[in-house]
Amino acid sequence: MGEPLPPAEWASLTRNERITLQRGAARVAGGTVDLVADDGSIFWVHLDNGVGRVAIHVDDDATVWRA
Repeated sequence: MGEPLPPAEWASLTRNERITLQRGAARVAGGTVDLVADDGSIFWVHLDNGVGRVAIHVDDDATVWRA
């Protein structure tokens, strides 16, 4: 999967970009970026397989990789 994207670089994510996401000990999931705050502190992602849309905040225990 390569190196994870540090939260300080989340502002570089773009709409419709494919990512892989892990939240805490949860299973790794794929998804598509929907919106990103200008400062990159939070972004929203549509998870694959109709799982839903979630917000990821810098204070969450989340790891993000570009797909």
